Amino acid sequence: MPETDHARRREGARTWQPAPARGGAGHRRMGAAGGARTPLVGRAGPLPYRAAPVRRRRGPPARTALLRHLGLRLRHRPADQAGKGLWQGGQPAEGRGLAPASQDPAEVRSLLATACRAARNGDLATATLACLRIKFVGPAFATKLVMAMRPDIAAVLDSVINERLRGHADRELAAMHGPMASLNSAIARDHFVARYLKWCDWCMRQAQAANALQATWPDWDGSEHPWRAVDVERAFFAMGRAA
Repeated sequence: MPETDHARRREGARTWQPAPARGGAGHRRMGAAGGARTPLVGRAGPLPYRAAPVRRRRGPPARTALLRHLGLRLRHRPADQAGKGLWQGGQPAEGRGLAPASQDPAEVRSLLATACRAARNGDLATATLACLRIKFVGPAFATKLVMAMRPDIAAVLDSVINERLRGHADRELAAMHGPMASLNSAIARDHFVARYLKWCDWCMRQAQAANALQATWPDWDGSEHPWRAVDVERAFFAMGRAA
């Protein structure tokens, strides 16, 4: 009985018959190193030069799989929209659940202006809430924006700092630990802002105590600087890093 393709593939999965040397020196070395019949050693063994074709698992089209991965809803589109992508004319295809709606740039500028005015007046709560209203800005990045506006009284509260606050020996610091996920409700945002204000107040108090002792911190160029809230936060961040 002639040998079938299935039998040849099954035989090829157990042993490897090197292909005739062809082309260049690399092919000849591969054939010479393999010998007449070299058994495979699991997945770490030499790959068969004439490997059986890989069976690919059939699945949804790449675009459908991407949309499902992003959690976007797929809806039927009218015939006149067939073949068009997610973005049309530089704008998201709204109304069909295919892409998240963007935020008006004028609104973003307005929120940043509100945050700057509030931070300039020392109102970190209003500044943080304004930054949190910017779409796709999470709690950690919002605190970085506020810190950039007032580094003397504001600090950063990100996931690294938050994790080091967990179970801290200082009960005041341990009480500042909390969730850092997306803040989808007004109550969650208010709770985060309250924690953030306590963290900024603690950093500012440590900076004031260091400045009262006329302590300074050295910069990379050798210059000395008085302490600010952000400097205390950076020192707190660096204390947990490996030397």
